[in-house]
Amino acid sequence: MTKKLEELFQLSSDKDENTELNLPLETQEVTEAALDNLEKIENALPQVRGLESADTEMDSLAELAQASYRDLMDLGMQVDSRYSSEIFGVAGTMLGHAITAK
Repeated sequence: MTKKLEELFQLSSDKDENTELNLPLETQEVTEAALDNLEKIENALPQVRGLESADTEMDSLAELAQASYRDLMDLGMQVDSRYSSEIFGVAGTMLGHAITAK
């Protein structure tokens, strides 16, 4: 550190000096009572159920979005070029939703 920085921030140049920044952090010990309380809280909380149904729902949404993507791509190939860009943009969005749902 340069002398100008030390003067600007009003720091001392002594390297042996213990400051608050050099002191180790104090840690708290985890007691048995704290562990017992944590276990009681965990047992009191309701268990999360139905995670498997969410997976199947997301898979079905992904399949639906992929089917919509294919339909929109086919439609975009068959319409006039000035309208196809919007259709392809929506098709890309549908593919993004399918990827997100998967």
